[in-house]
Amino acid sequence: MMKFIAGLALALIALPASAQEIPNLERLTGKYLYDAFIGQTMDGIYKRPRERSGTNEFTESFYADGSTYYREGDVTDEGNWRISKDIICFTYSGDLSGGESCFVVYASGSCLYSYNPRNVRNGKPINSNAWSAKTLIRGDVSTCDNLIS
Repeated sequence: MMKFIAGLALALIALPASAQEIPNLERLTGKYLYDAFIGQTMDGIYKRPRERSGTNEFTESFYADGSTYYREGDVTDEGNWRISKDIICFTYSGDLSGGESCFVVYASGSCLYSYNPRNVRNGKPINSNAWSAKTLIRGDVSTCDNLIS
């Protein structure tokens, strides 16, 4: 039994950083959510490369009129962003069109994590590692693993 417990402890310690819980997640709401996006350009990554571009890196700019400009490899698109009930939503008009995508946003240091609302319960992510995108406001000092602005 002791060997099993010791083996389990070693396995948990050896988990890669991507599998460990994200510390100190604070949900962005109200003015804090709005201020994090308006007038900003975000540099970010998805967990996995996108088939359409072959990359997991993207950049998105958010304008005060609710418009947005998105770039992912050679793919670019224009769209709109809005915040409703502390959830940020996006629609695009070109290649990325096809409905609205919405996210609950949390901060850990300068890193912003976006989660599908169905992956959030009682104000917290069900699994902090189930984020859809990880972003950093361009120019901020990064506290994110694998993300430098």
